[in-house]
Amino acid sequence: MPLSDVLAAALSRPAGQVIEAPVRTIVAEVLRDHGYASPAEMQALHDEVRALRDRVAGLEASLAASGEAANVVLAEVAEVRARLEAQAATPTPVKTPTPVRFHRPTCVADCERLAVTSGFCLKHLHAWQAGALPGFVGPEGLVEVDGVPFRVDAAHAGHPYEVTGAKRRLVRIAGKAVRKTKV
Repeated sequence: MPLSDVLAAALSRPAGQVIEAPVRTIVAEVLRDHGYASPAEMQALHDEVRALRDRVAGLEASLAASGEAANVVLAEVAEVRARLEAQAATPTPVKTPTPVRFHRPTCVADCERLAVTSGFCLKHLHAWQAGALPGFVGPEGLVEVDGVPFRVDAAHAGHPYEVTGAKRRLVRIAGKAVRKTKV
């Protein structure tokens, strides 16, 4: 029971019903003048505190559920980490692929070996990859004309080329002149 109701009931009992309403009004004015909250304001504050308590309880329940879910995820992460460490501890044997051998001779003249890849035997393949196989376009499209390196289209890599012309040295691949740029 609010304070204003208690005071109004105590003061209005002897006077009866006649002065009860004016006494309530006077008590409410005195409380308001002294800065006290009205009964309606107190009830609204009480309702707001109750709503906040309910919301905090809901957040606590949600946080507890999230914590349980996080613990499950952490357990799964630990399991995956353990598997990865076990797998890393066990070395996996690496099988070296054997080169595919073709049944045709290499494209290098006077070579009796069979081609391994790109038309070269192993010996000439390594020389070509190092850019030291004269007469063939290098892996990055490099050719050499009179000791000077030039670049042609890399699509011609591995193809044999020839240099023709006295003054203007032309690079020909499969009989066609190709454009060259100085490196």
